[in-house]
Amino acid sequence: MARWCCLLLCCLGLLAAGDGPVDSDYQTLPMLGIEMSPITPRIRYQNRMFDRDAVQVLEIVPGTGAEAAGTLVPGDVIVAIDDEPIESMADLRRSVWARDPGTGVVLDVRRRGAVVTVSAVLGPWLEHIPLDPVDAEDEADYNAWSRAQALDALRRFRPGEYEAWLAARTPTVQVP
Repeated sequence: MARWCCLLLCCLGLLAAGDGPVDSDYQTLPMLGIEMSPITPRIRYQNRMFDRDAVQVLEIVPGTGAEAAGTLVPGDVIVAIDDEPIESMADLRRSVWARDPGTGVVLDVRRRGAVVTVSAVLGPWLEHIPLDPVDAEDEADYNAWSRAQALDALRRFRPGEYEAWLAARTPTVQVP
């Protein structure tokens, strides 16, 4: 279940059923330019976010405001945009779509437990980025599972043990 969420390309403008513009409107849409997902259990545990949801940055899309800002990195967790709490990909999408391309935004980001403020300028929607639907119910189910996994790890491991346990189970790639 976790794998499908991490592979979901959600470049900050995903279209929920019946919520958002039609395909022909994409050129007027703003975008931050991240591939995102609900918080994975590992990132949730690292940031001690057991009681709330947010949006995890998976990748930065080249040629976007997120790349130009230069301060967002994969693994960051977006918890607010312009002081407006963000608890889902739909929240972030609605918040971004309520603005125009060229608008500056301030993101509150959790990075390895610390709160970081990131400023970025929303750019126009890139034509090669699809407007794919996101299922809010699936996202809520994943968030509930992720919270449960992180809380279970908190109960079972002492500080530092969870990271070591994960590292021992994460495959490594040998480069010749």
